[in-house]
Amino acid sequence: MLMAPWPREVVAAALSQRVSSAMTLLFVLGATATVLITAGRSVGAEAAILAEVDAVGTRTLTIRTTAPHDDFSSLLVDRLAAYGDVVDEVTGFGAPVDITAMASGGRPVAMRTVYGSLSGDPVVPLTPLVGQPQAIATSDALTTLGLLAGRGTVYDSSGTETLITNRVTLPAHLAWMEPTVLIPSQADTQPLSVITVVAREPADLPLVTSLVTAALVDVDPETITLETSEQLAELRGVIDGQLTTQSHRLVLGILVACGFATLVNVWSLVLMRRRDFGRRRALGATRTMIVMLLSAQVAVISLVGALIGVTAGVAVLFIAGDPLPTVDYMVAVGAAFATTTTFAASLPALWAANRDPLTELRVP
Repeated sequence: MLMAPWPREVVAAALSQRVSSAMTLLFVLGATATVLITAGRSVGAEAAILAEVDAVGTRTLTIRTTAPHDDFSSLLVDRLAAYGDVVDEVTGFGAPVDITAMASGGRPVAMRTVYGSLSGDPVVPLTPLVGQPQAIATSDALTTLGLLAGRGTVYDSSGTETLITNRVTLPAHLAWMEPTVLIPSQADTQPLSVITVVAREPADLPLVTSLVTAALVDVDPETITLETSEQLAELRGVIDGQLTTQSHRLVLGILVACGFATLVNVWSLVLMRRRDFGRRRALGATRTMIVMLLSAQVAVISLVGALIGVTAGVAVLFIAGDPLPTVDYMVAVGAAFATTTTFAASLPALWAANRDPLTELRVP
């Protein structure tokens, strides 16, 4: 059979039909770039909005008590942390105590013990130095206390000394606690005043709330306050998918239009090359080979067009300062158009492959 190796044959066929190849490339390039600039902008905007909503704590439940209780202690933190399939982090805080750094001339700051996990890491007690317990402080607390060096000794109202030796950055859901000084603790029955529970997903928050309520069954409800971000979680559920729903029809329409344009373009090419395909069939080329040759030609051109289209679309969004869609979305768009155009090309390819070679060779 008089045929060059496949890759060379596909490239040669694409280059020999420059007008048809250029049209297919422009179809895919333009369609891919258009989808990213329109629907992709909506996907990026939705992701940005959801990230902002998540950042303010759609997964957080805060429990406060106004009176000490044996069942509101570090034991409760351990009990809730055991639900690791729906609970991401549980942190307990003791009652606040005002402290000052006398020599610095700063203002008082609240100091609390902390138990459980903080920012994804287990709380590890610090070994006392020169008989003083160690504590960690936020940057705001150090500034308020006047400890600009980032360390120093602080005193509570009874004169008890505590040595601040390090900084800590609180997660977003604990921003309300700023400025604060924390003493890491692992006391099994330490009384607490506040417990924060972070669900793994916003959708898990109702279940986590039920688990917390069940764990507090022995605590006087008059002394307990539950603050949830369930309303934010519900808002997230409403937003999720709403900004992109209307763009789905646009994507589908552009996809169909691109596929149809490719179908017409390739069918025109097939009609012009009927004698060529008839000659190949007469020389021994199988129907499958004819279909694969045309489909591979369009697939290569479509992949190049999709790659250029995605790059162009992202560049336009970036220059305009619009939010970018995810990489998965970009890959999915490019793959969708490359696959659609290749499938569209297979229809005229099947028609050409099933024509009688002798009839095709008599075409003027």
